[in-house]
Amino acid sequence: MKISEVIAKVIAYHPPMKDDPAFPTTDVVKYGDPEQECTGIVVTCFASVNVIRRAAELGANLIIAHEPLFWSHEDTTDYLADSQIFQEKRQLLEDGGIVVWRDHDHIHGGSPIDPPLDGIYYGIMKELG
Repeated sequence: MKISEVIAKVIAYHPPMKDDPAFPTTDVVKYGDPEQECTGIVVTCFASVNVIRRAAELGANLIIAHEPLFWSHEDTTDYLADSQIFQEKRQLLEDGGIVVWRDHDHIHGGSPIDPPLDGIYYGIMKELG
């Protein structure tokens, strides 16, 4: 299955979001080619350098992250051109052929339980009992 198909299935799991141009979703592919075949999935809050390395070790080429990949809400990177950490992170993603997709707005928008709850808050409540 292609990574783009995996992403479409995750999006379909969540209730539909209202299309509001004033608040565009951050849930987009942040890095990589989603048209490649998915070899494995790593789910994380933060796609840190260590998480990227571990995904590569596992042979996973899709990271689903909740928070930004490059440290700003919109993942702007022009200000990072001289950052050694930014360059290392990008190189690790390139070397591993890894795609990073952000699932932030959809999961906060709800889950298909009755009543629909914010998926992050629901997961925390469930874990805390």
